[in-house]
Amino acid sequence: MAAAISEMPETSLLRAQRSAGTARIAFKRRGDKTVIDDLFQSGCMKARFPRVFCNSAEAVLINTSGGLTGGDRIGSEVTWGAGTTASVTSQAAERVYKASADVAEVATHLTVADDALGLWLPQETIFFDGGAIRRTTRADVAPGGRLLATESLVFGRRAMGEVVETGLVSDGWRIRFAGKLVFADRFAIDGPVGDALRRPAIAGGGLAVATLLYVGLDAEVRLSTWRDLTGGLSSEAACSRIGPVLVARLVGETGDRLRRDLQFLLTEVLASFAGAGDVSLPPVSLPRVWAC
Repeated sequence: MAAAISEMPETSLLRAQRSAGTARIAFKRRGDKTVIDDLFQSGCMKARFPRVFCNSAEAVLINTSGGLTGGDRIGSEVTWGAGTTASVTSQAAERVYKASADVAEVATHLTVADDALGLWLPQETIFFDGGAIRRTTRADVAPGGRLLATESLVFGRRAMGEVVETGLVSDGWRIRFAGKLVFADRFAIDGPVGDALRRPAIAGGGLAVATLLYVGLDAEVRLSTWRDLTGGLSSEAACSRIGPVLVARLVGETGDRLRRDLQFLLTEVLASFAGAGDVSLPPVSLPRVWAC
């Protein structure tokens, strides 16, 4: 056996197995309920559908590889058909582990049709020292559609004694509304992550950052409510409007503090949909896995 191994090319000995997976979900309206229209899953990406006691739907994405490292590739595609309301979340916090080589790639594509409310609400991504991730979230929202989406990053858990000093993180958004690009943004640090986060203009020493986006024709009407909500958080937070897009940025001292603030903010924003008097919209709430 030893002789056989010695004859193998050196690159074969060093090549590590990488994870890859894709999940595609489409929702449609049947009567007054939102149901699954199409489902595809491959590799390490799986989807599960908890029972919800209302006319909306809920999907939970699971990365069965247990985390991401350099060279991993995962993707998610979600389509909300006309008149649907559904939330898509993750089973738990994603983890980005130290990469020996290459970068983990995460690609998300969201499509929201007219009269649909799409809720993209994954839990946080925990970034470990030496990790490398490039994440891109694209969304196409129809003129009469609405999208609420969030992504967050935690750079080490203080309670676990984790410290992040180096790595590569690239987190980007591209949002189209009625076919027009209305929002493009990328947060990127390559190399001294810890030093960058300590800079006042980036995170001021905070260890967790989040972006919350709302896309819809009523963005301007919701702006004052969002500013009131972000003003009451323990994390540093601010909100602004760019055309049909509301953007809230949060910077938390720790991941736990950011998560509590994000839970509160999402809960209030979701409740505001019913408070707007839209009788066609079923009750929506934060997915139960956020409380686990």
